[in-house]
Amino acid sequence: MVKLKIKDVSFSYGSVKALENVSLTLKDGEILSVIGPNGSGKTTLLRCINGLLKAETGVVMVDDIDIRRLSRIEIAKLMGMVPQLEDRRFPITVFDAILVGRRPYMGWKPSLKDLEIVSEILESLGLKELALRSLSELSGGEFRKTLIARALAQEPKVLLLDEPTNHLDLKHQVEVLNLLRKQVRSKGLCAVMAMHDLNLAIRYSDKILMLNHGKVYAAGTLDIITQENIKTVYGVEVELFRDRHGRILVSPAS
Repeated sequence: MVKLKIKDVSFSYGSVKALENVSLTLKDGEILSVIGPNGSGKTTLLRCINGLLKAETGVVMVDDIDIRRLSRIEIAKLMGMVPQLEDRRFPITVFDAILVGRRPYMGWKPSLKDLEIVSEILESLGLKELALRSLSELSGGEFRKTLIARALAQEPKVLLLDEPTNHLDLKHQVEVLNLLRKQVRSKGLCAVMAMHDLNLAIRYSDKILMLNHGKVYAAGTLDIITQENIKTVYGVEVELFRDRHGRILVSPAS
């Protein structure tokens, strides 16, 4: 079943065209990575998908629901957003940060169900022992997992992640992406990730969308990862290899 459908989405910052006729579809359990150089429109696309930016043309559908007809609270029940950057100096605990994800459902105070959902997420994401720790005390990987946990607390159908491995070391990159893939598969969600690291995008994605100057240069499965496409979009020569599992690896040409 198609969970997320984007058709001919365009957006401009003033006279500068940031996206032009971008389309994609995702089914339950699928992860799509949006790749492309800086300024290609990756973050803008995520913000158009969740309605933070109003697309000039095109439509975004979640389970056949046009998000243009929805309020911000209703959109928050369908989509969880994990931003690239967020200030964590605010004195708030991990538990309370995740509880913020329940705001679309809460009244003046959290219900027993809200508290139970946060507790279950803490347990399933391995954050239980950090529940009362301040965000300012977390490592980069712990903080990124907390942001994912907050998005999951919204009980969304779609996860949007802007550079989810940004500023993380290799161990935490793999940990966060393994966690994400497990949650998407087990809960029947779909996810769209803006990614810089091509090898991580290849390893953890079912589909790839390659943007160039706001336009879709190539889209599909991993077969769009070619030397020619990368040279055209990124302007660099690369070599492609396969690991022992048959997965493609990208390396700068020697």
